[in-house]
Amino acid sequence: MAEVKICGITNSSDAKNAITAGANYLGFIFVPGSARAINEEAAQEVLKFIGGQVKTVAVFRNSEIADVKRIAKALKFDYVQLHGSESPEFCQSVGAPIVKVIEIDPDSDDAKLQELLDLYKSCDYILFDKPKQLDFATWLDVAIEKVENLRVSRPYFFAGGLNHTNVRRVLSRIKPHALDVASGVEVSPGLKDMDKMIAFCGAVSDGANVVNEAIS
Repeated sequence: MAEVKICGITNSSDAKNAITAGANYLGFIFVPGSARAINEEAAQEVLKFIGGQVKTVAVFRNSEIADVKRIAKALKFDYVQLHGSESPEFCQSVGAPIVKVIEIDPDSDDAKLQELLDLYKSCDYILFDKPKQLDFATWLDVAIEKVENLRVSRPYFFAGGLNHTNVRRVLSRIKPHALDVASGVEVSPGLKDMDKMIAFCGAVSDGANVVNEAIS
């Protein structure tokens, strides 16, 4: 069964509710300017509050290596997620388990996407995501098809406009290690909705039944 990563946690209440809803991973965004960004002090308070109940992920985009290493070590994150143009060498130098984001552009050649995937073969996980400028409605099915065509040799995360109404559509065709969600479980950017988190986790946990449902 696929696991769930709820990203963009900004406070202890949302963290607690996400865990109660069934999240396996919580993501903390250290990207200046992001509507879901959190600072080190606030993140430390949340991490202390949840006390290791789930795996934690520190998210960066093109940050200085010294900052990535310092925050990951000081706050004892389980994983570091790199969402920018970080090189394979950068990923290897972090000194922590890495989730490397690869954005799927529908216009990308499958062979080039495979080359990019192979380039980051040393990373612990890949996270396939949607480029921000693309419309979700026309992206999802194309992205799923591209992932189906790839040779993915390690567990991967899948993200990009997911919510409880479309996650079964994903799970009926591909088998990610985890589904990653932020806006699909929010009231507003950075503020989570308990009912939406419960619905999302429930839809993922029911994923084992989607193949039968698709056939019937």
